[in-house]
Amino acid sequence: MIVVDHTDMSVRGWVGSVDLNDDSRFGHVDMVTAIRSPGSVLKPFVYGLALDDGLIHPASLLQDVPRRTGDYRPGNFDSGFHGPVSMSDALVRSLNLPAVQVLEAYGPKRFAAKLRNVGLPLYLPAGAAPNLSLILGGAGARLDEMAAAYSAFARHGKAAKLRLQPDDPLSERPLMSPGAAWIIRRIMADEAQPLPDNALPRIVPLAWKTGTSYGYRDAWAIGVNARYIIGIWTGRPDGTPVVGQFGFASAVPLLNQVNNLLLAHTGRLPEDLRPQTVSRGVICWPGGQTLPAGDSNCRRRLATWLLDDSQPPTLLLPEQEDINGIRFPVWLDDTGRRVAADCPQAAATAPAAAARR
Repeated sequence: MIVVDHTDMSVRGWVGSVDLNDDSRFGHVDMVTAIRSPGSVLKPFVYGLALDDGLIHPASLLQDVPRRTGDYRPGNFDSGFHGPVSMSDALVRSLNLPAVQVLEAYGPKRFAAKLRNVGLPLYLPAGAAPNLSLILGGAGARLDEMAAAYSAFARHGKAAKLRLQPDDPLSERPLMSPGAAWIIRRIMADEAQPLPDNALPRIVPLAWKTGTSYGYRDAWAIGVNARYIIGIWTGRPDGTPVVGQFGFASAVPLLNQVNNLLLAHTGRLPEDLRPQTVSRGVICWPGGQTLPAGDSNCRRRLATWLLDDSQPPTLLLPEQEDINGIRFPVWLDDTGRRVAADCPQAAATAPAAAARR
């Protein structure tokens, strides 16, 4: 476990092992600095960077569908696929295929270089190049470096180094724009809905992300509250699996305990106001952009945050030429008539292909 005050990046808590003198539990190994598979903990970074790149917005239609890239065929934790999902929904539900889709568009090497530049190197086998598996835990990472990188979501897009001593200087580097960092943090805090400013909490609730490595060897939870970054790792230092261990079940309860303890002993909390670059908008699926009321190409309207008023069109898979053929649910009421997804008694039918324009 590690606790960092993100207002000045001073380390307030560090627990590297349960018992330093317990050799049977590898107590001499500091798991805060150990290199472990982070699972899905990197997903917020790729979505934030893709926002800045103009590839997506929070309501962009991403595709959680079976895919194969060479010998790589990722799946989801629940072994199912969910079809078209928004970016914010994909992040909250930690779906794997949408994250792979966005990383493929952004570039694995570029992504790894961005993280390395702000102090979060991803540890790969000797001679291996960054690839799509990075986003699902296909490279190693350290808990202390991960916590420092998460400071970007609390420090207006700038990731800062940890300060272990009072006289250590505060050093930070830009990772993403303040607007992208703000949007991703709000999504992780379950505030994806673009509320009016007078209804939007000025003090952000706990924003958090979990990660589970292949074979249940590592369970992570990284949280950012109004004052602190909390990093939790659970597992066995020797890397043997713990069947049934995953981030939400094993690490999140500890995260919540630490968060509640910290907030109970914290005074005035800093506010996190909406940046001027972030606005509200309404876009249409499947195209991903605003269309007039009644337009037949608008199958579903979604309210969303927009960065710099940007409305990127739907991000296609490499094998797709246009949105024709993207399949998404049609919503019907109990009489069989088509209705909006948020209407009472609306039920999703089998996915239908997008109409040709």
